[in-house]
Amino acid sequence: MSSGVQDSPQPSIYESPSLQDENQSSSPSESSYQVANEQWNHPRSNIAKTLATFWSFLIMGANDSAYGVRSYLDIYIWQLEYYTDLLPLSSHSSHMYFNPQNQNPVLLLIHSQLETYYNLSYTIVSLVFLSPALGYATAAIVNERAHCAIGRRGVAFVSSMCHLIAYILNCVHPPYPVLVVSFIFAGLGNGLADSAWNAWIGNLNNANQLLGLLHGFYGVGAVISPLIASLLVADAGLPWYYFYYIMVRGYLVH
Repeated sequence: MSSGVQDSPQPSIYESPSLQDENQSSSPSESSYQVANEQWNHPRSNIAKTLATFWSFLIMGANDSAYGVRSYLDIYIWQLEYYTDLLPLSSHSSHMYFNPQNQNPVLLLIHSQLETYYNLSYTIVSLVFLSPALGYATAAIVNERAHCAIGRRGVAFVSSMCHLIAYILNCVHPPYPVLVVSFIFAGLGNGLADSAWNAWIGNLNNANQLLGLLHGFYGVGAVISPLIASLLVADAGLPWYYFYYIMVRGYLVH
């Protein structure tokens, strides 16, 4: 009986090493599959894709900082109006601000702001700050379904079209309710592109460095956008919607 009892566990002892060998033989292929990530320059088509994501984030940074430009200029103009009203009209500073022959940038900025253009209060105009957030929240809801339905290329096409729709509507300076809706499209495009390109770049080799460059281009766009907008509105005296002519051309390149 003792020999029978001792023989019974022997098959399990001999089977377990074979199972371990099978697991060990399969693990290298799985680990090699997990490690073999794409690179930004291999395959060669990834070079153009990576540069396209950088350009997309540059445009997104320019888009997001454009809202802040208008808000900052509104506060700056209000301060100038307040302090210049305290000065006599014969002073040099008031002559500088109120003489129309000087074509002062401050006067040009006042006439180019949304409050003046649409003859609305600052509270109503502030809706343009909320509408992109609504579009971004919508992108967060439909993001997974969009990627499963149309893939990464489809998401890239939809996000670009959302930006183009928003910028083209802004170029024709539509009625204010349409302007608010256009910024919803801009936020939707930003949300779709933001999630897609962060996920794709994050799965490449050297993801930390590439993600740093990706968001660095966003910062570049956020820095140059106020400068361009100020040059157009303040120095050139153009209406506020001229800035979106440049944005349309930027996304046509994309």
